[in-house]
This record gives sequence, C-alpha cells and structure tokens, in this order.
Amino acid sequence: MSSAKTTKPKEGRRKAKGTRPANRQRTGKLSVPQQVLEGLREMAEFATSGEPPQKRFTVRHLALELEPGDYTPDKVRATRELFGLSQPLFAKFLGVEVSALRHWEQGIRSPSAVVRRFLDEMNATPDHWWGRIEAAVRRTQEGPLCKGS
Repeated sequence: MSSAKTTKPKEGRRKAKGTRPANRQRTGKLSVPQQVLEGLREMAEFATSGEPPQKRFTVRHLALELEPGDYTPDKVRATRELFGLSQPLFAKFLGVEVSALRHWEQGIRSPSAVVRRFLDEMNATPDHWWGRIEAAVRRTQEGPLCKGS
C-alpha cells in the first residue's frame, strides 16, 4: 500500500489589505526593489562598458582650500573672552580638558588643527556661536547672559 502525500491549498487565504504588486501592473512605475535592481544593472553595464564617466554622469572636481588659522596664546584667550566664558566653561564647550586650554593660553602647547578650525568658525560667525553657547549654558543665577562681559 502506497501513500501519496498531497497538499491542499489553504482556503480563505487572502491578499493583505493595502498591498501592491511588486511590478508595474497597476501604476506603470517600478517598485522600490525593482528600482534598486535597475540601478545595479545600470552600474554593472557602465562598469563593463569602458565608457568615460563624464559621458553618462555629471562629474565635478572640487577642492577645498581651507587651512586652519594660527592661534597664538593671545588669540585663543581673545576668542574665549569674546564669548565672556571662563576657562572651564570654554573648555567644556570646545570639548577639551581645562588644562589643555590653559596650556594654549600660556603658550605651552598649540591647539590641534581641528580645534583651530573650530575657533576659526567661532570667530567668523560669533553671533551663531553665541546663540549655541547661550542655549547650552545652565544658568545658576537669574538674569540674561551678557555678550563679551
């Protein structure tokens, strides 16, 4: 006696409400997965074509000529004083140790290139950074903060 296994389609099985077919049947547009696959096909075709990128794509060559400024001890101190901050508050805002800030202001060490770029930005747009500092300061006394006290 042989037994054959048969599978019966589940009855009452319906398509989930609100789903759309994953092809162009209704709207004529590709689904997101199909768009991704189409883009990958296009990239593969381009990669093997030997065609220069400028023929198919917009190619821009940009250079950013921006070097951080030089910061003497007096210039570091002047930047801090521009915002009316103590060394501990300014160091906290810059994300450095107070001892590092003190070393910069005493001429023992120089700030890193990243810090110098940040100081450049602070000096270039002080109103923006004043607003950022004012928003970050937790007041321990009532009353407004004063610019460059």
